Amino acid sequence: EVKETPELCQQKLLELQAKVEQLRSGESNNNNNNNSNNDNGFRNNGGPAAAYELAEAMSPEYVQDPHFRLMFLRASHFNTEQAANRLLGHFEKKLELFGPNKLCKKITIDDLDSDDMECLMSGQSQLLPYRDRSGRAVFFQALSHYRYREVTNAMRVVYYILMSALEDEETQRRGIVCVVYNVEPRSPLSNDPRIYLNVYQLLPKLPIRMMGAHYCVQDAHLRLFMSSIRIAMSREVRLRSRVHHGSHQECIYTLMTFGVPRKCFPISPSGDLLVDKHGEFL
Repeated sequence: EVKETPELCQQKLLELQAKVEQLRSGESNNNNNNNSNNDNGFRNNGGPAAAYELAEAMSPEYVQDPHFRLMFLRASHFNTEQAANRLLGHFEKKLELFGPNKLCKKITIDDLDSDDMECLMSGQSQLLPYRDRSGRAVFFQALSHYRYREVTNAMRVVYYILMSALEDEETQRRGIVCVVYNVEPRSPLSNDPRIYLNVYQLLPKLPIRMMGAHYCVQDAHLRLFMSSIRIAMSREVRLRSRVHHGSHQECIYTLMTFGVPRKCFPISPSGDLLVDKHGEFL
């Protein structure tokens, strides 16, 4: 565990800027002629550096904010190369999800459209009100109850909730545990592979210390699918992830052995999704 001091933070912020400039220089040489349009209507010159440079041109104060940058350093255990890659990737993903007009602002609930809000209010993605045994925040995704018009709606909600959670410095330092629940699914979208793929692509571009991931499934085929996804993960993430196979009660008891308290589980014994605490968060 890195012991934070003002001197360390200042030194690492300087090193981070140097790494960012190094990455920008290398990527610009590879993407000079790579221009494309995406579905948000903006022109992307290719690669994370292009989105970062757009953000910096629009609001250098936002991009250079030391409090903002410290989140990426903490998420990367103060490894400046990893933090720089995550920082550039963050702006690329944010540009893709929200477009250029919202690239240099904190995303609030007012930035979500009506389809996003339907996803948010459903409680299918929640920051739970209790921390785990190690004091880490718990992010819960009820894939069993997922519904959305487009996958992008669900991803904007995930972005909003997790970035809101990171406003707490304790969460930045201690990290987040993710619980993905897909037992006795009630939604035809619960096994949509696009969700798994998009979440897998989004999380490494957020300034999150992912301290654990638990995938709760009942279907044997889905268990094999999740196990195959783990193989594609980085070694660090793979070592922190688990696939739990069983009934609702069996998954709850297994999660308790990993420090996730039963009282923070927003699924009733009958399989209903509980949203009362989620409503308080909103």
